[in-house]
Amino acid sequence: MTACHSHFKLSDLSKDKNALKRLAAYASVSVSFILIGAKGYAWYTTHSISLLSSLVDSVLDFIASVINMIAIYLAVKPADEEHKFGHGKIEALSALFQSITIILSAAFVLKEAIERLISPHPLERPLTGIIVTCIAIVLTSALVRFQSYVIHKTKSIAILADSTHYKADLYLNLGVLFSIGTYILFQWQYVDILFGTGIALYIMFTAYTIIVSAFKVLLDSELPLPDRQKILDVIEAHPEVGKCCHLRTRTSGQEEFIQGHLIMKKEVSVEQAHQIAKEIKKELLSLYPHAECLFQVLPHTHQKDFHENCCD
Repeated sequence: MTACHSHFKLSDLSKDKNALKRLAAYASVSVSFILIGAKGYAWYTTHSISLLSSLVDSVLDFIASVINMIAIYLAVKPADEEHKFGHGKIEALSALFQSITIILSAAFVLKEAIERLISPHPLERPLTGIIVTCIAIVLTSALVRFQSYVIHKTKSIAILADSTHYKADLYLNLGVLFSIGTYILFQWQYVDILFGTGIALYIMFTAYTIIVSAFKVLLDSELPLPDRQKILDVIEAHPEVGKCCHLRTRTSGQEEFIQGHLIMKKEVSVEQAHQIAKEIKKELLSLYPHAECLFQVLPHTHQKDFHENCCD
């Protein structure tokens, strides 16, 4: 019985999803550019530490979004002779860079908060800060909703990282609104400082989670156990397959890579084995539309050679 290898190309639906990812990247760059101008003016007039933290976050959001846009453009390029597994890992690299910028921005805000605790001073023209923050909340909310839709459709780690920025920015804006409002009502200066500090710490935590996800992609980590079990369930649903050995999985961008050895039972012919392998791949593609499946079909005589690496 000979080895059987099969490859599947992305469907036209993938092209639509790539267009969605690009549109999400353009939207985030545009929104962040607008927010920089608005928050910069608001901070200049109010000298609010929480507004400063929001401004710094928006500046780095803009830089990260531009890099993200470039990364998405490169990541959706088809495989070529030099990159036969595609360019999907560029998204993970982009997410890693964004996480580093998030941590740096949060560290800067913490520094400013400490200095303000040591030398506090009142806010100026707080109503301007309220108006600009409300505008920022509306724009950011609309962007996050659109990004959530794109993430659901594409499972893009780069858009996920970008969306995490703006979710943090949304919470930060709500905190700014509360802190400035509290200052107007009660003249409590320290609320502004404490909110800026708390949101900076939250931003650091979200950056850590993105770094972990990015490293899993870059280091070719296996798919989560529930996904591996789904794959095994599909294979085991075919009684003609005696064993599935050397099952290996990984992700790159929006694609999953699934490969392994299918050892057939004694009574299965070569033609039947090839047909069973095609059916398994078709079923897996229904679960993972962007997956590239590569299985080697072997006769039952190979079972003892793979005994220690087989999935029972």
